[in-house]
Amino acid sequence: MPSLELWDRPTALAVLAVGVLLFVLGELLRHRRTVRWFRRGHRAEDRADVLLGRLGYSVVTRQPAATVTVVVDGEAQVCRVRADRIVERAGRRSVVEVKSGRRAPDPTCVPTRRQLLEYQLAFAVDAILLVDVERRRVRVVSIESGPPRR
Repeated sequence: MPSLELWDRPTALAVLAVGVLLFVLGELLRHRRTVRWFRRGHRAEDRADVLLGRLGYSVVTRQPAATVTVVVDGEAQVCRVRADRIVERAGRRSVVEVKSGRRAPDPTCVPTRRQLLEYQLAFAVDAILLVDVERRRVRVVSIESGPPRR
């Protein structure tokens, strides 16, 4: 009785090998993009350190971590929060977020604003600094609830 298989064994193995090769190539490309993204971030942080130093800030901690507690249906879950820097100037400590690009340095950009709000809750500091490395700009940000204060 003739076989009803669509492909013979060598063809199936060749198709499988091509599929595995394409998958591996895709993962390598994704890895390269991730590495480039991390390198870009580190370069931006290095540039921010120089800019902050010129403004009289000294770096206290790189990549500081803190925690926030999220309570869901009465069950507490502790989440780690990591910022770019803690800096100090004139006895005042600030948490720093370094951004580059077109939208990310805007403190009203939703992801950035939420990140800064999380920092305000997580870090016991005097201020939040948002560094736009491309425009060489350091902004002091605070987030308040309700209508603007007069």
